[in-house]
Amino acid sequence: MRYPTLLLTTHEGLSEFVAKEARAILGDLLLDAKCYENVVEVTVKNLTESVMELALFGRTFDGIYLKLLEESFERKQDLYNLALKVRWSELWDVYRPFAVVPDTDGTVSRRDIGTLVGQGIVDHFKYTVGERAKVDLERPHIKVLASVQGKTLLLALDLCGFELNRPEEMLARALVMATGWDEKSPFAEIYYGGVSESAYELARREALRSRIPNMIFVRTKIVDQKLALELMRRKWRRETLPKITCYETPGRVNVVKTSRRYPIAVRTIDESVGSDDAFLASNLMALTQKKDRQREMLSTILQVFESNTSTQVLALCSRAEVVPDDFNVMSVFRFKGINTAIAVRRRQ
Repeated sequence: MRYPTLLLTTHEGLSEFVAKEARAILGDLLLDAKCYENVVEVTVKNLTESVMELALFGRTFDGIYLKLLEESFERKQDLYNLALKVRWSELWDVYRPFAVVPDTDGTVSRRDIGTLVGQGIVDHFKYTVGERAKVDLERPHIKVLASVQGKTLLLALDLCGFELNRPEEMLARALVMATGWDEKSPFAEIYYGGVSESAYELARREALRSRIPNMIFVRTKIVDQKLALELMRRKWRRETLPKITCYETPGRVNVVKTSRRYPIAVRTIDESVGSDDAFLASNLMALTQKKDRQREMLSTILQVFESNTSTQVLALCSRAEVVPDDFNVMSVFRFKGINTAIAVRRRQ
């Protein structure tokens, strides 16, 4: 039996955190996860259930694709023949217009990829259902990723059609995953940057149902409509309130209180002394890109960490050159044009 394979696209450097989040969300539904630079390939037991849960709860990735084909080719014309092999008519109805979204390293031009793969899709429908599939590059119901890297063609069905999460949201959840938080122990963010809210959503199992109706997935023939409706109606939210706190400077406490979306405690940084927060995180990249300012803020963060013996883990996202030598650097990548690192320090 061949199990479906999904591609979760993300910001470069975050794939390890995507895999970790996918395991937390899917549990036994996940059979395998392979990490690449900005993509995580996950093999799952049930397509509908996996896609729905990833869309409802995932925050570390911005797209979900169904992998259809990955094969090598010799000549440019082979792209047409490979596209013709896929059973497109089993994926969507012929009346739905589609578009090919080409991606290339330059081996083959984007125009040639779009033309050859698109023609293969059109001809498949003509040969199997007797009608030509419609192409609409402006308002397609269906989007097909066609990526050529070297002499390999990857074809994948876009299941979202829009950006699931912004880079800032992916970074905040990645920082939560970096701490290794058990979702039960007290968690705190120092300097408000969306990390505490992301932790709250994770622990409470906050389902973003508004995403689902706009997804390409629900327009396809591969979705189990009955199961999808059941999952939409399911009561996902956990009743237990996690203990999550955000510590801020006195002048910003009221600003954070009015802008937060969830019942997260907001206190001054001075009130962090003697707290029972087991996990501490700070996303300095969400606050400032200035190196000197980040170093000033990090000095305060380290004082909080050292003064609270109950705090076991401190996770930091900052400019790479700001990270102290005694931190374990988990990932280094470019964010907003700046060398950025996610690093963790554990109490000895």
